[in-house]
Amino acid sequence: MLLDSDFLIMVLRKDPKALSKLEEIRDKSKGIAISYVNLWELYKGAYKSSRPEEEIKKISILVSFFTLLEFTKKVDQEFGKLLNQLNNDGKPIGVLDTLIASIALNYNKTVVTKNVKHFERTGVKIESW
Repeated sequence: MLLDSDFLIMVLRKDPKALSKLEEIRDKSKGIAISYVNLWELYKGAYKSSRPEEEIKKISILVSFFTLLEFTKKVDQEFGKLLNQLNNDGKPIGVLDTLIASIALNYNKTVVTKNVKHFERTGVKIESW
């Protein structure tokens, strides 16, 4: 499983549905992962907050529980291919979501997200919550 930033944000906010889904995923999945894209988005939010130091500590604790998937040449290649495909179809989803989808495709991970509309265009497996 590859967690999308929308899901991680709700876990940080202690949303009961997100926490329940995280427990469900933990019980059925051998490997829960995040990406550098998630970190970028989480840190962006932390620095926008009125308490950035506190938010950064929360992020550090949360992400320590997950595998961090690396960028590879295959991910980069998949990103270029997918970005062009989505643009050519007239259905771009944004660079960051395209990166997350490329990582999921490369590592054969299911994306856990509420942003189903974007990811369903990419060919990744999706699990909504």
